[in-house]
Amino acid sequence: MAQQLDELTIIRDDLLKAFNTGKTRSYKYRMSQLRAIKKFLVEEEAALVEALHQDLHRPSFEGACLEVGSIHADLDEIMKNLKKWMEPEATPIPAVFAPARSEIHFDPFGVCLLICPFNYPIILALGPLIGAIAGGNCAVIKPSEMTVACERVLRDLLPKYLDPECYRVVCGDATTNQQLLKLRWDKIFFTGSTRVGKIVMRAAAEHLTPVSLELGGKTPVVIDEHTVSLETAAKRIVWGKGMNAGQTCMAPDYCFVHDKVYDEFLALVRKFSLELYSANPQDSPALSRPVNQMHYERLKGLIADSKTELYCGGRTADSDRFVEISVFKDVRKESKIMQEEIFGPLLPTLRYRDISEVINHVVEGEKPLALYIFSSNKRLVNRLIESIPSGGVVVNDVIFQFGNVFAPFGGIGHSGMGGYHGRFSFEDFTFKRAVLHRDGSKMMDVYLRYPPYSKTNESVFKFALKLPAIPARLTSPLNLFAIGVVVAAAISVGTATGVLFG
Repeated sequence: MAQQLDELTIIRDDLLKAFNTGKTRSYKYRMSQLRAIKKFLVEEEAALVEALHQDLHRPSFEGACLEVGSIHADLDEIMKNLKKWMEPEATPIPAVFAPARSEIHFDPFGVCLLICPFNYPIILALGPLIGAIAGGNCAVIKPSEMTVACERVLRDLLPKYLDPECYRVVCGDATTNQQLLKLRWDKIFFTGSTRVGKIVMRAAAEHLTPVSLELGGKTPVVIDEHTVSLETAAKRIVWGKGMNAGQTCMAPDYCFVHDKVYDEFLALVRKFSLELYSANPQDSPALSRPVNQMHYERLKGLIADSKTELYCGGRTADSDRFVEISVFKDVRKESKIMQEEIFGPLLPTLRYRDISEVINHVVEGEKPLALYIFSSNKRLVNRLIESIPSGGVVVNDVIFQFGNVFAPFGGIGHSGMGGYHGRFSFEDFTFKRAVLHRDGSKMMDVYLRYPPYSKTNESVFKFALKLPAIPARLTSPLNLFAIGVVVAAAISVGTATGVLFG
């Protein structure tokens, strides 16, 4: 059910009033809300894991460890360091500015809109929310209407833990998203498809609102003939493709495999598909389901379109939207499965003989969210990293970059913009505000800055601009005063005597 524009306007306006009181800016307040999310995760973990199972048939391991557990890691890193991150960052200053002090302040944007996806409906709602809170913002959280159970948990339980004056959960269908995007926000964080990302960016442009877009795309995997362990590579790729039934923005989308190991790789992928998900994967508790009938039918259509290239798998079941992990051999580059992000447990494979074939194919398309390389050849790895732009790179594994809270996660071009996790979440939800403090006394004023100008004024300032910058560590008031006196005296003496300026 859609919420009306006037209702949403009231919510936005109430949050803006709360933000303008300044209550969200203090370290104490931010920590109280981050601790509240921590408490929510601990006390409601069972409800969250059950909701994930209801919506996506997610196994409890994936729900508890890969979704809820990952949020804990991000929270812990942010809570540990938030006070330090909030402090102004001193910078060097040009010598001609002395005495002065320059700082970068990390200020909150204001009221943020967080539009969340269906595939990881808990972590991709709470992850951005944690960043918004850490940055000192208010926020509206809009869960996906496709994952009904998770939407209900966030709507009914999360508000019991957070300050309702500053954080609101808004539910509704796509029409509600459209209404929300008509309003003016101070920051929009969207996770979802590239198609909808373009809609969000167009709406944001109407108000010149900054956006972070976490999108997806066709993430390539390159398996070199000199892979450390072809068996390990195959097992990790099957795991990455099977997790959440392939509904992962950075899941392996397709594989380029060197011709010398191609057939062996395919055999290993078949082997691990059976080992990890059994000969009857429909009954495997580890295999999730497509989120709804539309996505299920889309995947069935891709299987049918590439049935002549099917190597193993291919089974589906209308009764419970089951789609088997399916591998396709010697796929045509022009086939439908190679034209769009798959977002399901289907794995097209192509063989290559020269690495330039791989590079040319990838760079001709849109920039992917990730690039996965399995190789022990450092020269080849470096060449691929330098030649193929992507949001991130993982060598000899897949997916794991998302869990690294010490590096930014995000895309480039059609796979997104902006990066978050840990310190980078704090930075994504703050803007860098330059603050310059200068001495206001008459004694330290450089009279040559004022008209009427002369050749002397010009010569003095050309000289002063060439002086080395004053390091941040020397910008204490006493140091700056001393430096300012020395600089001013040098300029005065030089001007008077003509020594410096002839």
